Amino acid sequence: MQASSKRMKVAAVLKFIRKQLARFWKPKNEPKPPAKEEVQHCDPECTNVQHVSVCEYQQLSEPHLMPPPVKPEHSIKHECRVEDSLGQNVESQEPGAETVHDLRQQLSKVAARGAEVLSRLRDAEEALARRLHKQSLDRLLLIRLEEENARLVAQVNMQERKWQEKFHHLVSLNNVLLREKEQEDLELERKALKTMIRSLEKHQKTQKTFQKRTQLIKKISRKYPNHRHKHV
Repeated sequence: MQASSKRMKVAAVLKFIRKQLARFWKPKNEPKPPAKEEVQHCDPECTNVQHVSVCEYQQLSEPHLMPPPVKPEHSIKHECRVEDSLGQNVESQEPGAETVHDLRQQLSKVAARGAEVLSRLRDAEEALARRLHKQSLDRLLLIRLEEENARLVAQVNMQERKWQEKFHHLVSLNNVLLREKEQEDLELERKALKTMIRSLEKHQKTQKTFQKRTQLIKKISRKYPNHRHKHV
């Protein structure tokens, strides 16, 4: 929006410069063209003559405002008429040199103002281009950062899945080892119980044999009371 408004301002300034140039090169002592009312009250033949005279008047007085002809020989004549008209305009405006000088100063000021506006417009366009370039670079950088972030997130998620798999594997291995250890402990307890049972059985056997021996000794002592002290 700012660039379009500045361009419109520049176009208005150029239009004003063209108007001032047209006023500057317009001769002062020029014959007036016939009025429309006079043309309306004339005959057709007179109207044609007046129309031709108006065209000739414009060719003679303002050839620089007429469109250039198509044929090359006519264009040469047109250029000569334009040069002559411009020279006559300059010569005719020599008495009012102060006005011409003031007008030239105004035109120079307007031209300087237009050049300044154009330079500002170019600077604004360059600044806008730099800003757009920076915005495009920022967008590219943002896109790259988002891609890098997505890649890092995917990598972290993959590592997390791997660690979870390792953790579950270690938990299952720990459970297996605990079961094996429990089985080993059970086996050890069974062996200890078996040894205890065997020792108890041996103890019972020895106790039985001891009881048998004591009973036998008692029988012998009863049967042979005199030899009791000897056995003891």
